[in-house]
Amino acid sequence: MSDTNQIDLKWERRFETGHDRIDFEHRIFLDIIVSIKEEILAGRDKARILRLLAELLAYSHFHFVSEGNIMLDCGYPGYKGHADHHQHLNEAFHDHMRMFEMGDKAANDILDFLVEWFVNHTVHEDAKIAQYVRKHPRR
Repeated sequence: MSDTNQIDLKWERRFETGHDRIDFEHRIFLDIIVSIKEEILAGRDKARILRLLAELLAYSHFHFVSEGNIMLDCGYPGYKGHADHHQHLNEAFHDHMRMFEMGDKAANDILDFLVEWFVNHTVHEDAKIAQYVRKHPRR
């Protein structure tokens, strides 16, 4: 079992960016990851896990568009780099899903990827957006 399976995935203050909408969407994102973890730990069938992964991938597309609109509305100077990072994350996630579906990747590996993605991107990258938005409200 991976280290991710040993940690309690729940909303923590360090995930808060200070932007209400981003934080709300991040809570949903984390909730879906928690559902995936619970299904993996319960030994649910691959089809159920794949459906939850597809839900998270679809939600990530929505969330990234939403976050992009926030960045564009306030003139965030790092928009292009952040949008490129979003695209890379979704491509990597899709690749992980495909490998899991084909049997080339364990469910725990996908969970590790998702948790690392969520924690690192939220704490390091999305916090920059929220900080900028507070200083530069909508144009």
